Formats: sequence, C-alpha cells, structure tokens
Amino acid sequence: LNRDLWGTHADTVRQYRINAAYNRGAGVLAATITAEYGIPINHVVDLDFIGFRQLVDAIGGVTICFEVPARDVGSGLDQPAGCNVLDGTQGLAYARSRRYEEFRDGDWRQDPTADIGRVLRQLQSISAAGDETLVRVAADPQVVREILTGTEGSLRLSDTLEPLEVAGTLRQAFASGLSTFTLPSQGANIDGKSVLTVIDCTETDTILGYFRGTIPLPGPTPDPTVPD
Repeated sequence: LNRDLWGTHADTVRQYRINAAYNRGAGVLAATITAEYGIPINHVVDLDFIGFRQLVDAIGGVTICFEVPARDVGSGLDQPAGCNVLDGTQGLAYARSRRYEEFRDGDWRQDPTADIGRVLRQLQSISAAGDETLVRVAADPQVVREILTGTEGSLRLSDTLEPLEVAGTLRQAFASGLSTFTLPSQGANIDGKSVLTVIDCTETDTILGYFRGTIPLPGPTPDPTVPD
C-alpha cells in the first residue's frame, strides 16, 4: 500500500493519509488497513529508520544497481554508476531520498516522478534487504537471533511472534519465492492535500481478493505507476 493513500483511520474515524495512522502506533496502522481494505493482519513487525540502517549493516549491505551516478544532497546519498553494495547509512539515504538526482548528459537531473519515485526506491530497498536476509536465514535460521540483537530497540515484533518461528516462515517463503503487489492508484487533491486514491478496476479487485483470502494468488504485477 502506498503511504499517501487516502483512507479512514480506525481509531479516530477521520479521513487522512493512511501513513499518518502510524503516528499512533503500528497497531493503529494495521487496524486502519484492515478496516479500510478488508485485509486481515495477524502479526506486525515494526522497523524504524535506525533499525533499517542497523539491519542493512547486520546482513552485510544491500546491492542496488545505478544506471548512472546518483545523489541526494539532502539524504546524503552519493553513488557511482554500477551495481554497488550499500551499507546501512547509504541504504537508508537511498530509501529516504526525496530529491533524487541522476547525472545524465553532463548535468544533474532531478527525478521527475517525485514521491512515486521515492516509493519505488523504498520498495527496492526493502526488497533487496529482504532478499539478503532470506538468503542468510535459509542457510542458518539462528541468524535471526543475530539480526534481532543487531537491531535491538528498533525492531519490534508482535507479542505472539517468536524469533525462530519467524525464521521458519522466512525459510518457507524463500523456498517458494516472494511476490509483491501494489494497488493501482492515482493522484488526487483532497482538502488541499496531495494524496493518492485507489483505482477501481479488475486488478484492484484481484489483489484485494487475494489478500482477503477469497481468491488464489494472482500473477505478479509490473512496477507501480500513477496514471496521468
């Protein structure tokens, strides 16, 4: 789900961007997603920015490929062209980049996709970190405890989750492969705020139906884009 999707918060019953529900806790965000989209959420894993940086360092970095040199003066991102192993600091700078620039045709050019580009970079960062974590967990489930120790204070699990059970689930997921899906959305202006709204279409029905548990797993979708 895109963080800027417009929806009704479960605790206040007020409409706003769904990511704002997280300000009152991951449980409120989970309840909001369930109420708004009918997706049941049984467990929550909450990782903050510091935890993401620590996680990337704990797994030995994440590989991100850059077609051309890239930077963000604000976040501190600074990478040459090529497939580079980013440490926790640079991995977080990439994921948080709001003024992402690429060096093309002799000049620095800012990413024209704005927040959508940032969302895609966040998804790529999370996916890369997840893939590397799964590789390590598949080889040795005890690695989970090392990761939890390395991210202590920044990584929070639901009370009903036990680290080794999480490891077993991750190993199964790694064996079968992971698929990601993003609800089709479009830009809108509501109450003077630039937000996203879900597009009512067959693809939306299929994705929601799967996560609600009413239909089988659909085929993978392409990278999310926002229609004109």
